[in-house]
Amino acid sequence: MQRVMGATIAILGAMAVVTPVYAKSCSELRSLCWTMRSDKSDCTRPYQRCLTTGVFITPLGRVFKATR
Repeated sequence: MQRVMGATIAILGAMAVVTPVYAKSCSELRSLCWTMRSDKSDCTRPYQRCLTTGVFITPLGRVFKATR
């Protein structure tokens, strides 16, 4: 039981550290999001957030950093 809990804690700790993937622009990130989602409106809020912060978080939780 302790071994399982230790492994679970290790996995959760690794998930807490998010390394962003760098991309060229918020528009390109929105296009990438559109290829992954059938409902294009899922990409609207991440795109708006990217325009203000430079960080695009997909509906699935993937983190991208816009470089321009």
